[in-house]
Amino acid sequence: PTIHALPGGHGWALYYTGTRLDWNGTHPNCTAGVDHNQGDRTTRRIGVATSASLYGPWTRRDAPIFEPADRTAGA
Repeated sequence: PTIHALPGGHGWALYYTGTRLDWNGTHPNCTAGVDHNQGDRTTRRIGVATSASLYGPWTRRDAPIFEPADRTAGA
């Protein structure tokens, strides 16, 4: 994760990375949803949370701000 001040002193933005792999509650399933030609790149996402204070509370957006294109749609 990385934290950056918002312009004009209006709080903070915390950027983080994650995946959409299914960890199924026990052991990581590192092959779930992985395209064997692309590796796990098709599951990676970048998200952001914002806060007025570095100490929180942080509010995470409902959807990633960057994610892979939909290959089935020709993107």
